[in-house]
Amino acid sequence: MSVKTEIINYKNYGKALRITNGTADAVVTLDIGPRVVFWGFTGGTNVMMNQDNFDISKTGPLFDERYYKDATWYIYGGHRLWTSPEHMPGSYYPDNDPVEYTLTDTGAVFTPPPQTANSIQMSFELSMDPVLPKASLNHFVRNIADTEKEFSLWCLSVLAPGGLEIIKQNNVDTGLLHNRAMSLWAYTDMSDPRVFWGRDMISLRQDAAGAPFKLGLNLEHSAIAYQLDDTVFIKRYSPNYPNGVYPDNGMSFETYTNEKFIEMETLSELKTVAPGSTESHAETWELRKNPGPVDARDDKALSGFYDSVTK
Repeated sequence: MSVKTEIINYKNYGKALRITNGTADAVVTLDIGPRVVFWGFTGGTNVMMNQDNFDISKTGPLFDERYYKDATWYIYGGHRLWTSPEHMPGSYYPDNDPVEYTLTDTGAVFTPPPQTANSIQMSFELSMDPVLPKASLNHFVRNIADTEKEFSLWCLSVLAPGGLEIIKQNNVDTGLLHNRAMSLWAYTDMSDPRVFWGRDMISLRQDAAGAPFKLGLNLEHSAIAYQLDDTVFIKRYSPNYPNGVYPDNGMSFETYTNEKFIEMETLSELKTVAPGSTESHAETWELRKNPGPVDARDDKALSGFYDSVTK
């Protein structure tokens, strides 16, 4: 097999680039974003959240002042690149313009217009494995200001509703010292029934009845799993545990859910970036066939499921 690309019209997102190896497909928007709005087996379940109408947005006087009159940011769904720490309205750049792209042998590089108001230029490259249901994404942010900027690359995958996220907790033996840390947001309820806190595992279920919930972790393990219908999505990155300096009190992974979607978010280390310099952050995406149901509140069952799909 080999990697093929084609321009398509994708739902209500307009023009997009489809990248496929015949086993897995990725679809990346070209009229807006960019967003990876489809990731799944060819002809199979899309693990990315899509919107029939773009009804999740932010706008107002702060956006008018920073960007332009009536500037509006839309979530759009799918995978996107941001910078952290989060800031209003700086994080919510209205990326509603056409995206340039350059084809490669295994995918493409996607480059939206520079964010002049934020003094950064973003891009990312998606490379599909020639055979396996696997892709690598390398994200880039360049400082286009005349002065230093401090930021972390923040890679957010907004996933389709109804699934179960499975996270392996740190298990390195640190003796008398702690081996894990977490950050909780003001709206996070630790007694939320969607989350299970096990000895070794954490699971988080997306539920249409759920309120906003967010959790940050300084993960030792590089893989996080999302089980949806007949598919398991594995997101991998390379956390610098335990020595990395990350936003939000040292969190290299964050997850957020509400009534419409769930997010799996990885972050690069927080750096002071010189003018003209570029920082990068890589993820690897994999797909597995769902081996079957798992008890979301059984630590041993979750551990076994995680091991079976991430090996």
